Amino acid sequence: MTFPSCLVTLPARNEGGRLATAVERVDGLLQEMGYPYTLLIAEDGSTDNTFKVAQGLASTFPNVQVIHHDTKLGRGRALRNAWLSNSADVYVFMDADLATDLSFFPKLVDLMQANALDFVTGSRYSFGSKLERPMLRKTFSIGYNSVIRTVKEVLPLTHENGWAWDTEVIVYMATMGYKMAELPVDWKEMKGERTPLKRLINDIIDNGSAFLRILVRSQRLRRMGKIASKTGSVWMDPSDTNLAR
Repeated sequence: MTFPSCLVTLPARNEGGRLATAVERVDGLLQEMGYPYTLLIAEDGSTDNTFKVAQGLASTFPNVQVIHHDTKLGRGRALRNAWLSNSADVYVFMDADLATDLSFFPKLVDLMQANALDFVTGSRYSFGSKLERPMLRKTFSIGYNSVIRTVKEVLPLTHENGWAWDTEVIVYMATMGYKMAELPVDWKEMKGERTPLKRLINDIIDNGSAFLRILVRSQRLRRMGKIASKTGSVWMDPSDTNLAR
């Protein structure tokens, strides 16, 4: 089985210094994999030259496109907007720092194909993965590179705009009964500006609050699923965003 189309999205904010290298590496890998693809840079209100660099890459690489936001939307909202405004059979996202070893990407796709899965995530916290990161950041952060087949049904239900959006998608898909799998990946902290401790603590608090909101919404989805199963109706209407508020 082959995929007719694949949309790979790189969310990018203030990544002007390393975006070109990331696009060159990912585009080269996608060409080697051999199926039609679009590499979409979701530029999110950068204050550096990221948008200019992205435009240059789009004019150089035939399969590269750019979606630009004048102001910061947040990683989750930028990805959600990018995917809802583009059609594909398989949706992929990975961070522009390419902290995850790219050799794992074909394995994610192969796992999805072989098992007819709806969602495959490369997790840096699975047994067998290798993680190189300072202990404080390692303890209080979660991240994924993911391959998703079923998107349009789930995205309208999501509300998180920041980094917790990844987790929101995974929790909702699990709650709704989609076929999912996790693959351990190697992950290495990329060199860059050090995150101030105060900001790191604020991020931990924000993410903790987001995870609580996600759990509450997922329980609402679960209750709606039980009601639907008893009445014999469709599990849920994905367009009804009230279900996940």
